[in-house]
Amino acid sequence: MKEISSFLSKFTSILSSKKETENLILEIIKEETGIVLQNSNISISGNKIFIKTAPIIKNEIFLNKDKILNKLIKKSEKNFSDMR
Repeated sequence: MKEISSFLSKFTSILSSKKETENLILEIIKEETGIVLQNSNISISGNKIFIKTAPIIKNEIFLNKDKILNKLIKKSEKNFSDMR
């Protein structure tokens, strides 16, 4: 039984770090643009961030893309290369 719980704890730590990264992304987007997004509006694949929202909101975020990515690189363990 102990082996199963240690195996599952690995997944818990992976999920919590992903959630923390998503929250950091949302926080930085809010700081730079004033736009409040939900966790369901973003997804991370590799070192790319995908934004799923209305086109007008995406445009506002992409206008500040460089600032957002630079802050993420400074504050995050991951090296994000692109936002789409």
